[in-house]
Amino acid sequence: DFSELDYSFDYSGSVPGVDWVDYSIGLIYYDFPGTAAPATTELYWGFSFDAPLSPSVTVYHDIDEADGSYVSLGLGHSVERIGELCGVPIGMELGASLGWGRSSYNKYYWGISGSKANDLTLSASFPFEVAGLTVVPSLNYVRLLSDSIRGTNAYNSDSDYFYAGIGFVKEF
Repeated sequence: DFSELDYSFDYSGSVPGVDWVDYSIGLIYYDFPGTAAPATTELYWGFSFDAPLSPSVTVYHDIDEADGSYVSLGLGHSVERIGELCGVPIGMELGASLGWGRSSYNKYYWGISGSKANDLTLSASFPFEVAGLTVVPSLNYVRLLSDSIRGTNAYNSDSDYFYAGIGFVKEF
């Protein structure tokens, strides 16, 4: 089911004087067409490091519905070109992240109290550029980690699931 549409604005760069640390700040508006879930907005900020496996940490804070925070610790690896399709080079990005939610975040999204490790996500995306727009199809696997979150059935009865997505990126 097509159930989520996200709009994001991001400002990223290198930390002045520390060229091996990048930062990113932004805003994400989540819309859930065709569902009863209300739209919501998050602010985020994070750092990534020019080191093996590109470690990163990002904090997301919901300012609308949940008024709670979620922290993602990530690792990744990029390959600039794995092939081409109709003359268009295609890259590959592999990632893994561990998510942790504060009590207010977990109360809103899962109906449970307490701060917990929420999920482990594995992803593979295949970015390519068309007419100045980067298109990023992805395949993702999520495993809910906390027994109390796994037992909620807040979104569906599965605590392990796959989903696919597609992103469009325009840099200015």
